Amino acid sequence: MNVWFGKHWGAAACEILDHVPTPTGAICPHCEEPIAADESGWGESAQGQWFHVECMTRMLMGSIGHQLALCSCYDGDYEDPPALTRREAAKAAFEHAQARGRRLEQPYVVCPRCGAVSHHPKDITERYCGRCHRFHSEG
Repeated sequence: MNVWFGKHWGAAACEILDHVPTPTGAICPHCEEPIAADESGWGESAQGQWFHVECMTRMLMGSIGHQLALCSCYDGDYEDPPALTRREAAKAAFEHAQARGRRLEQPYVVCPRCGAVSHHPKDITERYCGRCHRFHSEG
């Protein structure tokens, strides 16, 4: 039986699936990190598999590269920002997917190093990342 845990994150799954207590300490199969008491996610209670919401989103929606059509599916070679752990890359992919509706209406830039999204006009023009404090051309 599929269920969800933690805080509601705005997905339809939170409306139709049962809510269960957070499986604190369970290991997420995607990132192989434990689930903390303050995190949200999805699980298969019969199999005892529990995923962080960000990791499940990364698995369903794809990497930032896939969401931007820059991966091998689109004849590219970009997947996740290389400096990130699997968990960090999943968080970046989740942030990208969550904000996608807003970004379709507004210009934005995504840092190829850390996955941060910026709508700031100067960041877009200069291809600058406020999280990394680097210009994208710096690698």
